[in-house]
Amino acid sequence: MTLTALTALSPLDGRYQGKVDALRNYFSEYGLIRYRVLIEIEWFKALSAEASIVEIAPFSATTIAQLDRLAAQFSEADAEQIKAIEKRTNHDVKAIDTGCAKSCRPTRRPRTSWNSSISPAPRKTSTTSATR
Repeated sequence: MTLTALTALSPLDGRYQGKVDALRNYFSEYGLIRYRVLIEIEWFKALSAEASIVEIAPFSATTIAQLDRLAAQFSEADAEQIKAIEKRTNHDVKAIDTGCAKSCRPTRRPRTSWNSSISPAPRKTSTTSATR
């Protein structure tokens, strides 16, 4: 079925489509996924910056820049990859978590897209967590 004013699920996708088109980046499925990814990335950065969380080493400036680039360059193709994961997991939030984790795995290749990986920051080793 072709999308027309008569087949649209609501007038927003039909006769008012031109008036609300600018809102698609925010209120569409793509917008929902994009903002969830942005929140996941910011949360991950905040966890790494928290000294009391010893399971995640502080990120280097390079790693933070890579994460910021991932967020800034998030595309519809990236959202489609998240949706493909969601089909397997049957859980939208888990799909975003899995997609972010796949994008942040260490690799030897330089990061060129969402699917490429982020190299972790070098870990500073300490004998006790109190010295962190």
